[in-house]
Amino acid sequence: MKRISICLIGLLCPLALWAGCAPEKMVKVVFRDGTPGVDADSAAAQPKTLYRYQERYARLEEADPARKTRRLMIANEPDLWTIDLVNKTEQHRVDSEKPSHFRSPVFGTPGSSAFLSSFEFGCELAFMKENSVTPQTATIESRTLDTYRVTEGDQTIYLAVDTEQQKPVIAALEHGDKQVNVVKYVAYDTIANPNMQLFKVPSEVKVSDGKP
Repeated sequence: MKRISICLIGLLCPLALWAGCAPEKMVKVVFRDGTPGVDADSAAAQPKTLYRYQERYARLEEADPARKTRRLMIANEPDLWTIDLVNKTEQHRVDSEKPSHFRSPVFGTPGSSAFLSSFEFGCELAFMKENSVTPQTATIESRTLDTYRVTEGDQTIYLAVDTEQQKPVIAALEHGDKQVNVVKYVAYDTIANPNMQLFKVPSEVKVSDGKP
């Protein structure tokens, strides 16, 4: 069972509070770190693209034009690849955790609580509904949004979704009355007929162990 976070990929994930995220349709999420104080020109603030499908498949694309880096992570559980698209090199690992389910917490880091690890890219709104949260209406940046909050201890997960499209716009993690992490969604789409080639190593990358 593996997870990714905004800056790190391929980290172990604790057990979730609910059944877990396994999108029946492929989800394509373009997001960026919008945490106050993060330099907009930094690598951390550059948009990232995540594809998720069912329990096994994921693809994370990261690029930083200023530093001329392009990274790709592919999960085709139990196989995991981290790929440098500039040098055309890869690192392959096999997920030894059982069951081999891919996990992608929005805010989770190593050692995070199950509460944080359960809030995943691709299933944000489902998490709120699973926790029986009643949305409130708010106007943010001239947009009418439905807003949700779930609290455990001193941690609160906040989610704002487009009222009409029901797609995430902003997610935030609050400790007490302080906002410590913010994710801004650039695009959020579901795809009925996924291109499964997305979850294979690109042909121009030489695979060291011979497994495609």
